[in-house]
Amino acid sequence: MFRYRRGARPFGPATATPPYVSRSPIASRIPFPAALRAPEFRKFWAGNGFLFFARVMDVAVISWFIVQLTDSPFLVALVAVARMAPMAVAGPTAGIMADRFNQITVMRISRAVMIATHLAMAGLIAVGSLDLWQLYFIVTFGGEAWTFDM
Repeated sequence: MFRYRRGARPFGPATATPPYVSRSPIASRIPFPAALRAPEFRKFWAGNGFLFFARVMDVAVISWFIVQLTDSPFLVALVAVARMAPMAVAGPTAGIMADRFNQITVMRISRAVMIATHLAMAGLIAVGSLDLWQLYFIVTFGGEAWTFDM
């Protein structure tokens, strides 16, 4: 579906070859979609795959932690509200910042904030002093960073 006939080039003249196309015979046999031939896009795609997996695990672990701590489904749902509420409040601001500033810089800063919130939560869990109000604050602050990341 994504392969071209031999000799046909979708990029213009026969001499114009994009810099990310490999000339090795092994790489030419792999039926990659055109977007996955660009190494930058592959890195971006793999990184976002790991980030998605980390977000899913984050939701599962925090929900499990609250169930173990309180045995209350309402408080588990309240964590989901605390995570998503910043999207409703800060969404327009995040969109404006993404248009005004370098998007890569905004993503890097937001992901650094998310890492910092997770490290703070892990440190409080390791010490054994994580209270519910701290967890909700950390989740809300991480949800704010998640809004800017999206």
